[in-house]
Amino acid sequence: MSPNAEIHFTTKTELLKWFEENIPESYAEYSAVKDSVRKPGFSGASRLVGKESGEPVENFLSFLTELNLAHLFLAKGVTDLSYEPKPGQDIDFSFADIDLSAKNLGTKNYERKEHDEMMRLIGDGGGKQSLTHKNFSDTHIEVERNSMGTFTYTRTETGHSGFLDSDMAQLSIVLDNIGKFEGKIQNDGRKKILFFLSHTAEFHHYHAVDIAFWYFNAPPDGYHFIFNNDPGQYLKLMKRTQKLNNIDALIFVFPPRPLIWPTGSLAEVVQEKARTLIYTNDKDLWDRLRLIFC
Repeated sequence: MSPNAEIHFTTKTELLKWFEENIPESYAEYSAVKDSVRKPGFSGASRLVGKESGEPVENFLSFLTELNLAHLFLAKGVTDLSYEPKPGQDIDFSFADIDLSAKNLGTKNYERKEHDEMMRLIGDGGGKQSLTHKNFSDTHIEVERNSMGTFTYTRTETGHSGFLDSDMAQLSIVLDNIGKFEGKIQNDGRKKILFFLSHTAEFHHYHAVDIAFWYFNAPPDGYHFIFNNDPGQYLKLMKRTQKLNNIDALIFVFPPRPLIWPTGSLAEVVQEKARTLIYTNDKDLWDRLRLIFC
C-alpha cells in the first residue's frame, strides 16, 4: 500500500478497487482475514469488522490498522482478546494485563500541498518552487525530467529557528495523543500501551526515537533533541504542564505495503530501519511485546 494513501485515494472504494485490479492476491487475503477475525468470536470482534463501513479513506486506514492488529494477536496465540472493552477509556485492545490504544499517523496538510506542487511541476515538464511554512522553515522543491522521460523529485527544507515546521507537524499529533492518553488512564495496575502506525513516509524513525527518548527520560549521551533549543515545545504539543509518566510503552510501526501485513513482516529491517520500534523502561514488558510484534 502507498505510504501516502490519503494523497492517492480519497475513499475506501477507490483504494480497494486499486488493490483488486492491481494486486488481487492482496485483496483476496484482506477478505479472508476479515472472515477469520470474525470467526473466533472474541469479545467485540463483530463490532471491529463492522467498522469497515464508511467511505473516507482516513477512517478505512484506521479500521485496517485495527484489523491487522487483531489478526496479529490471534496469530500469536492471544486467547483472552477483547476489542474496545472500556468505552470512553480509549482502549482498543485488551488482553492479559495489557490495554492498548492504536493511533494512525496520516498525511499532514504540508505534505498534500507539496504533493500538489510536485504534480504541477511535472505537468509543466519540470521546474522549481519554494514554499514557506508558517513559522520555522522553507521548503524548496525541484522536479527534473531525465533522458528516459521520467521525473526525479528533490525536496530540501531549511530551518531558521532551530527546528523545522515538518518536524513540528509530525511530532505534534503523537505528543497530543500521548497527552490525551495520559489523562484517560486509570490506575488499576494494568500495562498501558500506546501504539502508532505510520501511513505517511514523512514520519521518520528519528521522530519516533526523539519522542521516546524524551518521554522515558532516556536519551543516550550526546543526543540532540529536535526541540533542543526550545524543550518546552514537547509539553506544549502534549497540551499539558507536566508529564504524568503513566504510559508503560510506546510502539511505532512502519508497515509494509499490502492491505494485510505479511507474517513476520513487522520484524523486518529495511535499509537499516526496523519496521517496529518498542520503547519502555520495563524490560519484562519489552520482552513480551517483542514476542508479539516481532
